[in-house]
Amino acid sequence: MHFAKPPFPWHYFRLKDQKTFGFAGLYDIWKDKNSDKQITSYTIITTTPNKVVGKVHDRMPVILEKEDEETWLNPDIIEPEQLLPLLKPYPADKIEEWHVSDEARNPRNDYPELIRPLE
Repeated sequence: MHFAKPPFPWHYFRLKDQKTFGFAGLYDIWKDKNSDKQITSYTIITTTPNKVVGKVHDRMPVILEKEDEETWLNPDIIEPEQLLPLLKPYPADKIEEWHVSDEARNPRNDYPELIRPLE
């Protein structure tokens, strides 16, 4: 399959401190009513973008602050109102972004130069 070249550059985003981070997400395990097959499904929750991501897209994944990860994963919290304050844009001053090669678009490509900033 051949894709036309996109009319926009590809972007790479990362946290400035380059540490690992967690997304706010949900999962469920359920049975397909037609086959009784067990299905595990996952989703990443999105929110309005911060100023960095907003230049490129109208939403962004919820990136949890380190101190909020334990709260998000706490199985004793069952009231959504306790978690809603965590569903906010990650601070723009903690994220950086740059243009990368069109080669980053292909999931078969997997080498460090893919995230090298374009000149």
